[in-house]
Amino acid sequence: MTLITTRKTRRLRYDGTLVSSVFNYANVTDEGLVDNTVTTLAGDSTTIDIWRDFIKPNFSIFPEDVLFQSGAVYSGLVDRKFLTYPVAAWSIMYQGVILTTVYVENTGMLVGDDYFSPALRTSVITDFLNTKATD
Repeated sequence: MTLITTRKTRRLRYDGTLVSSVFNYANVTDEGLVDNTVTTLAGDSTTIDIWRDFIKPNFSIFPEDVLFQSGAVYSGLVDRKFLTYPVAAWSIMYQGVILTTVYVENTGMLVGDDYFSPALRTSVITDFLNTKATD
């Protein structure tokens, strides 16, 4: 199995099937569900299957003022893998129900987040690498 993922597109190849999942973050419901289109091409088939619906992605969508909106609590400076400097950790309740720690550089750039997904029974660790803030 091969998995290639980016912030908006996810492609998976498994047993000769190619799957592409595209998230349209310009089309998000009030509940945080994201417009998602999944395209599948199985093995030696010449038919492409397309499925589209709103889903809850397995990574968070944060507004620019997430710390303010969520009433964030400062947790201290921490070291993150892949970074050579400490970043500020902030505890929030994502969507009011999921305890999440967000990590912010001294420039205000969000560089990652961690949370536990009860539904998936797993911890999720996200790092944003090679980020560059632009106006």
